[in-house]
Amino acid sequence: EPQLLPLCRSDEQLEAAIAAGVAEVELDWMEMVGLARAVARARSAGLRVTLATVRVQKPGEESYDQRLAALEPDAVLVRHWGALVHFQGLPARPLLHGDFSLNVTNSITAAELLARGLDTLTASHDLDPTQLCALLDAGEPARFTLVLHQRMATFHTEHCVYAHLLSQGRDFNTCGRPCEQRRIALRDTRGR
Repeated sequence: EPQLLPLCRSDEQLEAAIAAGVAEVELDWMEMVGLARAVARARSAGLRVTLATVRVQKPGEESYDQRLAALEPDAVLVRHWGALVHFQGLPARPLLHGDFSLNVTNSITAAELLARGLDTLTASHDLDPTQLCALLDAGEPARFTLVLHQRMATFHTEHCVYAHLLSQGRDFNTCGRPCEQRRIALRDTRGR
C-alpha cells in the first residue's frame, strides 16, 4: 500500500503534517537547530520519526551522525555512504532509507545498496518515466520511494547561497548565519 511521507524542514511544515494525520515524517532541519524539539513534538503527536543526514560529510564531521543517533530515530534518511556505515553499526539500528542523492539510476546500483543494508531506496531524480518504470520492474518496487514533489534542495557548504547573497561573509564561519534568521523561497514561472 503506498504511503505519503512528508519531508519537513520547519516547525510550520511539521505542524501541517501533524494536522494532515500522517503516520510518519522525515525531519531535515538546517544545521540541526531545533531538531530535538521537532523530534519531541512529532513523537508527542504519535508520529514515527525519520531523520535526514547531511548530504555531504567531510572528515571531522562524523559528529553529525552521532547527534542524529542520540535522538533515537525510528529511521534515517541516508544521504551519504558514511552514514550508511555509521547507522548499520549501531546496536539498536534504525531503518535505513537511501536518499535520491545516492543517485540510484539502475538496478545494479539498487541491488548493491540494498545488499549493503539499506531497507529502502529513493530513485534518482535524473530518471524519466520510462527509465523509472524499468528500474522498478528490475527490482523490488515495494522497497523504493518516489519523490512526488520537492522544493529545490538547499546545500550549506563553504559556497552557501545564503552566505553569498545575504551577508558579507565568505562561508558558514563568517556569514553571521542569515539562514537561521531569514526565510527564502523561490517562485516558478507561474508564481508558485
